[in-house]
Amino acid sequence: MVSSTDANTTIRGYTGAAVTGDVFLVLYGEDLPGGNGSAEVYRFDLTKPKGTPELVHRTPPSTIGSPNRIHLPAAYSGKVALVSEGHLGATVLRSRDGKWRSTEHLLAEAV
Repeated sequence: MVSSTDANTTIRGYTGAAVTGDVFLVLYGEDLPGGNGSAEVYRFDLTKPKGTPELVHRTPPSTIGSPNRIHLPAAYSGKVALVSEGHLGATVLRSRDGKWRSTEHLLAEAV
């Protein structure tokens, strides 16, 4: 068993997570292959027997910095996501069909 003092907290990985229908969304704090150099949103299809991350493409191309939370407000039926960007502010993303294969980057608000 690894104690909290032995854990390496400098390794980047998935941070915020949210579920809508059969889609599991996660934030990845550092770009994975196929991304645009910033943090990214990935989706997993919960109907498949094995999880494979799929990049959620954003338009317009935009940067998400230091993400740590993702929230899908119930008022928008799983089609709008609020992404907390640590000390930078928040980003609003929308998936028109709620499948989260692609999104519109609607707003980035600095605090």
